[in-house]
Amino acid sequence: TYADFSDMTLTSVNGMCGGVNNASAINFETIIFKNTTITTGNLNGFIKSCEIENLDLSGIKFTANITDISSAFLNCTKLKKIDLSTWDLRYLTSIRSCFAGCNALEQLILPETHLITCAEGGSKRLDIMYAFQNLKSLKKLDLSMVYGQADGTYRYMEDSTSMEEYYFQNLTTYFLLSSSKLNSSTVLSLNKTL
Repeated sequence: TYADFSDMTLTSVNGMCGGVNNASAINFETIIFKNTTITTGNLNGFIKSCEIENLDLSGIKFTANITDISSAFLNCTKLKKIDLSTWDLRYLTSIRSCFAGCNALEQLILPETHLITCAEGGSKRLDIMYAFQNLKSLKKLDLSMVYGQADGTYRYMEDSTSMEEYYFQNLTTYFLLSSSKLNSSTVLSLNKTL
């Protein structure tokens, strides 16, 4: 089974694979985004619970600022690689549960050129609660492009026991290593810890 969104303009992308509001998930083997335009910045539940193994997101063009990718890839248990390097994530306010439950995820590529800035003490903070929970196959997480303050850091990596490298040097919040089961000897760059 496949879904082809080539040459389409999508105005809403919440729950494209089902799995929303207790609906059964659709098990696509392939989703094609080629010359696809998305006109919303809210990708909450984007392909949540989709049983896809490979996904090319480089063919998506956004006409609105991406602000919310909460649960966008939640429980995509077969997905091995997520490449968001072409996405402009500067306006994000939430990645809550975004990648949680992606047990097979081995590679997560975030943009290097677009910095995610969260004003400390300001109105814009990045909600990362549960964002990287239960990632059993991911060995490296680089959040060095995130600057400022993030909320929900005390539960953001719970049960992600396979990680060997972590990069967080630009976040000015506290990370609770014990509750996230991080090994402090493998944290390569971290601003503050408790």
